[in-house]
Amino acid sequence: GEWEETTQPLAFNGTELKPPDPAAEVPPPKEEALSAAQEQKYTEADGELQDGRQKIDQQREAAEEEKLCTCGYVGKLKVMPIVCDEHGLSLADPPKRIFAVVEATPGGPLQQRFPHATEDECVGSAERAKDLPEVVLSHHLAKVSATLGRPGERRGGAHTSAWYAREA
Repeated sequence: GEWEETTQPLAFNGTELKPPDPAAEVPPPKEEALSAAQEQKYTEADGELQDGRQKIDQQREAAEEEKLCTCGYVGKLKVMPIVCDEHGLSLADPPKRIFAVVEATPGGPLQQRFPHATEDECVGSAERAKDLPEVVLSHHLAKVSATLGRPGERRGGAHTSAWYAREA
């Protein structure tokens, strides 16, 4: 179905409906400030991420190995197209920081959680990344935003609804 948003009077069963009162509309919720505990949690997580990146850089330098991108940009660039194309998450766009995580291997050196130096590593990383909440959620949030608009965004003009056309 299709409809057009208008401020013209609207009648239902012969009775004119009152126009919406803009003052009565509920404003979008304001973002609340992070509590001190939340702020500390994020600060600690960021510190751990930066420490891991620094340690893997030092480890690779000591072994005279080539420097890798540890910020997550290259990892995301190489892994996400596989996730999008092969795992049905075509709109997924998670933050690059999830590809910057470094972890210790059992009894071995540090390594990136999502290695991406070879095609096989990229495929394996995509297999793990497709199940991350940040990846799945980013895909679904993009779909919702495309359908309903962004929170607080005023949308006017013509509207269409594939669901309404099928189901009504």
